[in-house]
Amino acid sequence: MVTAFFHKARKTLRMDFNFLAVAAGFLQGLAVIPGLSRSGSTIFALSLGGMPPSKVLKMSYMMSVPVIFASSLYLWWNNNNFLIDGWPALISSFLVGFLTLGALIRVSEKINFFKFALTFSLLCFLGAFLQFIF
Repeated sequence: MVTAFFHKARKTLRMDFNFLAVAAGFLQGLAVIPGLSRSGSTIFALSLGGMPPSKVLKMSYMMSVPVIFASSLYLWWNNNNFLIDGWPALISSFLVGFLTLGALIRVSEKINFFKFALTFSLLCFLGAFLQFIF
């Protein structure tokens, strides 16, 4: 939601790309705190640099690749059957994620990024509310 309002107010920090990368990496690291979204925090940090929304989304989701790879290695290290038994889940989650990311990028290019970010934040709040009730 903060990302939406920063974008609506056209607030950008126009910071150096290296500093922007460090800020996004730092916020991604904070996502180990329960309830803090990894993608939301990296999208927020990257959007402060004034990049187009499609590039922000691509970079944010590409930042997740090392995290996912490392966590998969950790799971495999602790359970050797993880890759043998879990390959259908790995393949299907990759395909659905890839297709969803493509759709999100296309949507972000067609609508105002404020509306895009606000809609997704409200959907997150709705999901949390429904989870709390049920």
